[in-house]
Amino acid sequence: MGGLKPIGSEKLQGMDKIKRMIEISRYKENVPQRINEDKKTEYTIGLADGNDYEIVREKQGYVIKKQISESVSEYIEPMRNRKYYS
Repeated sequence: MGGLKPIGSEKLQGMDKIKRMIEISRYKENVPQRINEDKKTEYTIGLADGNDYEIVREKQGYVIKKQISESVSEYIEPMRNRKYYS
């Protein structure tokens, strides 16, 4: 067995070898996607009334939302009468 020559990652030493093992172990790893992957903020603007509004792209079309805080926003129109813009 002493006559075998190392190939590939067997030549690596120390941290390089550990990094390569981690890279191999994560091959085809399933990366979770966000739950609301169909929503995307297209445009945000602050108006004179002191509120920030954003245009959000959803499955049916674009919707205008009002921002409550930096990461939370709510629909301006109720679900039943909501307008979707193309």
